[in-house]
Parts: sequence; structure tokens; C-alpha cells
Amino acid sequence: MMDTHAQAFIEEAFELLSDLEAALLELEEAPDDSELIGRVFRALHTIKGSGAMFGFEDVARFTHTIEAVFDDVREGRLPVTGELISLTLRARDLIRLMIEAPSDEASLPQDAQTLIDSFHAFGRDPRHNPPIQNPADDSPAGEASSLPPREPECTFRVRFVPSEDIFLTGTNPLLLLNELQFLGESRIFAGLDGIPPLGDIDPERCYVSWDIILTTDRGIDAIRDVFIFVDDASRVDIAMIDSEDSLSGEDHRRLGEILVERRDIDSADL
Repeated sequence: MMDTHAQAFIEEAFELLSDLEAALLELEEAPDDSELIGRVFRALHTIKGSGAMFGFEDVARFTHTIEAVFDDVREGRLPVTGELISLTLRARDLIRLMIEAPSDEASLPQDAQTLIDSFHAFGRDPRHNPPIQNPADDSPAGEASSLPPREPECTFRVRFVPSEDIFLTGTNPLLLLNELQFLGESRIFAGLDGIPPLGDIDPERCYVSWDIILTTDRGIDAIRDVFIFVDDASRVDIAMIDSEDSLSGEDHRRLGEILVERRDIDSADL
């Protein structure tokens, strides 16, 4: 019998997929509508986050690619085109199939991989990424591209201390850690001090905490979104350690030393 939390995810996902389809069809008629773009992004983000939380890891991995493209759309780095609408509608249908018939395979279905490749190609297409004009060029003022740059790459320390009852909410902390890894390069350190003697362990309680060092260009809000469904009794602390603007190449090579100096990690973890 299916877990009740997984069943709740399926029901919510089907509602979100219906809303996603409606938003995409409206967006086809109004491709510059920021509210519709935000609606599409939020639906994809929720499906990805809930999927990762409730064990639908293939759905989360697949949806992550589409969400990333619409994050670029939302930030003005990519346009809404008929091609993008068509790709996303196909992806929406495939997500539903993946939820209805989950696979035990570690790899994504071939149809999913083909669509991922198509989304990547869309993002790389030079027609969708006009070059930013050099201000020194002899061109009339105002003709330079107004596309905003990506956020600078930053390194964050994330401290995640789940409540002991987190399993009872249907949340698997390991799936949240997997979702963080989607955002960039990470190192994960488990805190084991809270584990009681073997005879006192309750398998329905969580005794482990985690410190994550994450380098990403997605920004702090993307990190917060990973934990959006975590119960209030859990503790999530996010602190920026350094950004590429403040670190020289030498400092990047010494990042481990910086973390030890700031007591973000122990020297034994290096």
C-alpha cells in the first residue's frame, strides 16, 4: 500500500500539473506576463521540492532542469517562445506519467533525458542569449543589452538540525540534502553527537544533524526554498561564507582553511 504522504504528494502534483498547463497556455498568448511566468516557476519548484521530499527522485531530477530554465526566464535571461512552451507542455505530460508509474531505475527514462537535452539546447541557443554589448563600443546609448547577469557564485554554510519527529511528517532529510546538491558543489558533514546509546534509539526519531558547505550561483533564496516544507521545530541556519567578488584565486584554494578559521567545519573534516 502506498504511503499516505506519497499519496498526498500525487494528489497535489496532479493539481499543480493542471495549473501548470493552464498557465503555459495563457503564457503563449502573453509571453511577457511576469505573473504567469512566476506561476509556472512556482508550480515546477513545488513539484520538484515535494518530489524530492517524498521519494520521487526521478521526478525531482527531471523537473529541476525545467525549473532552472524558468528561473532564467523569470530573471530576464531567457525569453518565452513557442518552442519553450511546447517543450514544457511535453515535459508536463511526462512528469504526470513518471508520477503515475514510478520507476525503480537509477537513470531517467530515455524520453526524459531527450527533453532535458532539448531544454539545455534551448538555454544555450545564441538566439536566446544575445551578447551583452561592450560599453566601449561606438554604439548609440541605450542599445546595450539589458539582460541581467547571473548572481555571483557564493559559498554558504547551511546548518540543518531536524526535529526528532521529522520522520513523522513524511520528510526524509536525506532527500533534502540531495536537493541541495542540485544547486551547486557541496560538501556535507554529519553531526552524530546526538545519537543515543544503541538500546535507547527509537527508529522513528532523527538524531543526526548536518552542516553543508555549498557553492552556488543560485542565491540564498534557492537554498531557503529547499527547506520550505520543513516543520517549524527543525532548525535551518544559512550563512554566506564568501563570494567570488571577495575571494581571489589564492583564497579559493584556501577555502578549507577559511572554514576552519571561522569554525564552520573541524580541521579533521578537511
